Amino acid sequence: MTSKVVPLSVAVNLALMLSFLIMGCASSSSSDEPGLLEQAQAAKEAQRLDEARPLAEQALEEEYREGETKRILAEIHRRMAAEKLSQGDAAGAHASFLDAADIEPTTRLRGSDLIAAFDAGQQAGLADDQLLELALRAIEHIPHDPELRRHAARLAEDLGDDHTAAVHYQWIVSALPDDEGAAFRLGIVYLAIDRPADAAAVLDRVYREDPENIQAALNLAEAYAESDRFYAAQELMELLLDQFPDHPAVLRQYADLEERHGDRHRARQLRQRAIDATPGIEEREMRPLR
Repeated sequence: MTSKVVPLSVAVNLALMLSFLIMGCASSSSSDEPGLLEQAQAAKEAQRLDEARPLAEQALEEEYREGETKRILAEIHRRMAAEKLSQGDAAGAHASFLDAADIEPTTRLRGSDLIAAFDAGQQAGLADDQLLELALRAIEHIPHDPELRRHAARLAEDLGDDHTAAVHYQWIVSALPDDEGAAFRLGIVYLAIDRPADAAAVLDRVYREDPENIQAALNLAEAYAESDRFYAAQELMELLLDQFPDHPAVLRQYADLEERHGDRHRARQLRQRAIDATPGIEEREMRPLR
């Protein structure tokens, strides 16, 4: 009995058809199974975060729907941070919020993550220089947040970085002209960075708004003196002396001013009055109240 020979072209066509059938079946069965991203999303929604995170990270490594994957992974980190905060682990929450910021693709949410990392870092007792770095990073993404600017300014001032502090106090004063606290601090840092004329302009406004603010008044007098406006400084100190005749800081600062201007006799009189006003306290050089 002779066997029939199948032509080569027919065999090839049969093989191709068979392979297509096999691939179709495989793809049909695989399409019924959720992909990595879907698995990560499901685990996240079920709050199985330790399971969700590696799934999302693997999906990201495979460059699968990158933007969506990053958003899901950032949300996983945020939920992990919230869990850690609820457990009293502020340091762990700080780290998780930073992880979220590092992966989040949108600017606004990245800034919010950095603010959350800042708040958790404060609770965890993070060092001021680290907090300042975080605040400055957050400001890059959310530049119009007054409280964030205030945090950055105060931290910079505490760290002795008065130039950075001035930048953020300037922003606050421009955005919130009625913020006397920020205006006062701006005047102080202007004095610290040798900008006495600018300090005088700011502190004069603060003092006019609140004539009882002796700190603003004394620093304004100092700004006048450092701007070579001796008579303006002297006039202000005379006004303060009438208002607070026994205030040691007023008496000592006025004494320093008179001595710098060459009136040593008047300076000695004022210092003696300061000593009489504070019995038991030796005379000593005092800086203006800041």
